[in-house]
Amino acid sequence: TGKSFEVGGTRYGHVVDPRTGRPAAGARLAAVSCASATDADALSTGLLVRGTEGLGALPSGCRGWVSAADGAFSTSGSAGEPPAVK
Repeated sequence: TGKSFEVGGTRYGHVVDPRTGRPAAGARLAAVSCASATDADALSTGLLVRGTEGLGALPSGCRGWVSAADGAFSTSGSAGEPPAVK
């Protein structure tokens, strides 16, 4: 289940939404592909907080994938399917 914790039977991720101080609830999964791994890491963390609305804010040259909290799957532009995770 990755980096998460459980309180009162509810599982929360380790990313905190700076707007609320609570665990991020914008997405269940987010991935970004960029030329820089550092940029991709920071941007994917931002997508966990902002959810699908953050896809439009990705810089040119980056592709993003978001699995929203409700299970809906979205991509940025013509990003297509996310890369396989092993």
